[in-house]
Amino acid sequence: MEYTNATFTIADGVYGSVFYTGTGLHFLHMVMLIVMLGICY
Repeated sequence: MEYTNATFTIADGVYGSVFYTGTGLHFLHMVMLIVMLGICY
């Protein structure tokens, strides 16, 4: 994945924090969507 090639980490300041927080929240959003679709259908 591209994350293994990234030259920054979550501890590298605001950019790393925002990037990894946004990515994590997007992943959580997708998981919740899949669970809700599984329950409804």
